[in-house]
Amino acid sequence: MTTQKRYRPLKIIAIVLLCLLLVGAGLAVWQRDNLRAVVDSQRYSTEELQQMLQQNEEKTQEVIAKLAGVEVRSPTQEEVTALQSGEITEGEFVAMLMGQATASDSNDTQAAPSEEEAAKQQADEQAVKQAEVSAQLSALVGRVYALQASFTGQLDGLLGSAKQEYLSLPASNRTASTKASIAEKYIGRAGSLESSCDAQMDGIISEMRRLLKSSGQDDSLADQVAYGYAQEKSLKKSYYLSYYG
Repeated sequence: MTTQKRYRPLKIIAIVLLCLLLVGAGLAVWQRDNLRAVVDSQRYSTEELQQMLQQNEEKTQEVIAKLAGVEVRSPTQEEVTALQSGEITEGEFVAMLMGQATASDSNDTQAAPSEEEAAKQQADEQAVKQAEVSAQLSALVGRVYALQASFTGQLDGLLGSAKQEYLSLPASNRTASTKASIAEKYIGRAGSLESSCDAQMDGIISEMRRLLKSSGQDDSLADQVAYGYAQEKSLKKSYYLSYYG
């Protein structure tokens, strides 16, 4: 049974911020996603939302397991923090998840093969091509994780800035209109952040769908990865709102 939460000033700031995102968003889907985040933040506790995030991650891993030859693990909190702080680059982050430093390409020159060697080489080409596709898909999945980490880290930073600005005000100035004003101040940056992440995600999914089609795999798996990303974003928003409550 979920316990009723008492509204606090920081919670109100966060709710106003997301509600303003709702009003300012031009896409109906984006509006519904933000509305759902607000509703879920009141419907579930932080513990329940954390569990839902874990369940979403497990479902995402199940989808990734269906991608032929793709082996990408989910990041640790330490790796996410390192990426968000700039300690490591996105490329290094993705390489860690893939379990390798770099994807090496062989450019060695070889002598002209015999007929038997040519036949074997031709047979091996398909396997090499599939391996290349798998490596590219693995890198794309790693970039999805990087986008998730980047979005949540920057969103947390925005909420933290709003919190700091509110608490720095004299008690007499901490009014409802001031809360709305502070939230509105960050609306542009929050909207730009999500739009940028979503645009990058669209590009990743398009490339993933192309690679899946070219290798004869089910390209609907790309849509399932995109769904997991959208769920992660929505649940994270709900978690932050609930946490600040």
